[in-house]
Amino acid sequence: MKKVVVLIAFLSSMAAHAGMKAQYVAHQADFTISAIGAGPGETVYYTCDSVVAATKDLLNSIGAKNISVDCNGGLDYPLPASDAFVSANFDSLVPATGNAPTAIDASFNGVTLSGSDNCYLVSSILSAVSSDFTIASLAGNSCFNANDAYSIRLSVLK
Repeated sequence: MKKVVVLIAFLSSMAAHAGMKAQYVAHQADFTISAIGAGPGETVYYTCDSVVAATKDLLNSIGAKNISVDCNGGLDYPLPASDAFVSANFDSLVPATGNAPTAIDASFNGVTLSGSDNCYLVSSILSAVSSDFTIASLAGNSCFNANDAYSIRLSVLK
């Protein structure tokens, strides 16, 4: 009986990662990258250039198309440093419903987002956009400091 349960679990796992029909859907994500304390008495702010670049890189890595990102605030603002206010427009794959004429073949693919710093920035962006993607699994480290290294693993429909 135990072998049957393991075999069913294995086959279910394979079916979840097998090809399926999917279609691109347009999304807009508006979010704020808030300043974070880097240590006692320290605060980290981000330039909009770095936020835009990180957002585009992350979206591209997890399969987004037609990416457009705008940012206001941050260190680029003529007033004192502030949070960065971000608006990202992109298309992501979702399972196709019915006989969608724009459906394409897709499957879940493993993606690893990793770097030696900017853990807080990448985690904040992923948190803001993840609900607009079809993600089968997500695991990774938490940030203790803004510039910690990070490694986030996910399986996303691509």
